Amino acid sequence: MRGVITRNLHTTALRWRAFTLVELLVVMAIIAILLAMLLPAVQIAREAARRSDCTNNMRNMGLAVQNYLTSFRVFPPANSVEPPRHSFVTRILPYFEQGELFNVVDFGLNWNHPDNLSHTKQDLGGILICSSAPGNRKNDHVTDYTVATRVSSATGSGIGTLVGTGIVTDRGADKYPHWHGVMQPVDGTKGRIVRPASIRDGMSNTIMIVEVAGRPFVHEGKKFTAGLTSTHRWANWQVTIVINKFCESSRMINCTNSDEIYSFHPGGSNFTYADGSVHFLSESLAADSLVSLVTVAGGD
Repeated sequence: MRGVITRNLHTTALRWRAFTLVELLVVMAIIAILLAMLLPAVQIAREAARRSDCTNNMRNMGLAVQNYLTSFRVFPPANSVEPPRHSFVTRILPYFEQGELFNVVDFGLNWNHPDNLSHTKQDLGGILICSSAPGNRKNDHVTDYTVATRVSSATGSGIGTLVGTGIVTDRGADKYPHWHGVMQPVDGTKGRIVRPASIRDGMSNTIMIVEVAGRPFVHEGKKFTAGLTSTHRWANWQVTIVINKFCESSRMINCTNSDEIYSFHPGGSNFTYADGSVHFLSESLAADSLVSLVTVAGGD
């Protein structure tokens, strides 16, 4: 009797473990549906975390500029266009806990002089890289964040075309301050000094730092073009941009990272304003509205 019970239990157990092909396919289909439902949510959560990290990086840069402003009562220059040449990032190093690196920079020499170009003197550990952008660029000493010194309204090309068609308001001659941003180049010992009072449109209404993510690799739309930029290093005096291009009918955000506003965030980009705050703007923002936000005194 005991043997019969054991044999019956064993037979039942075998029957429970067996699946038909149809049942197996149904289970696999259910798992596939669940994964299809979960993966987009996981991707959205990951991108939200990456964008938050990027926002923090840009906020830290904004606070560094604010601390520089407190010390000198003027905004840092965008760059030095005459030797010795350096970028705005180098000047704000002490204000986001990079004082040791700042102290070893020789400001009497160009940024790319061998005495300034060593890895130890330009390694920021990736704090200027947006985690939404492609990785493996730390050793290129890149910055995904830079300054737009102005909007080019030159007739017949780029934004000038949008001015000609009335999509972008004609703010007058292509000179300071109508088309210019917060940080400006200096020429040797001479340069345009920008103070808070110079920003007549209001510091909380004026963009200061923009994303130009993914360099040195050139992207158009969301596609890698196999091209390379030469102005991607944070210490390079040419790291700043002049906004001049658009795509589709008049879009000015996320068209290309070849010296234009560009991020890998879906649907838009982060911007640091002159008051140090960071805001996300849609890539569908009207061209004229973006120009209004970039310019310090466009009369708009």
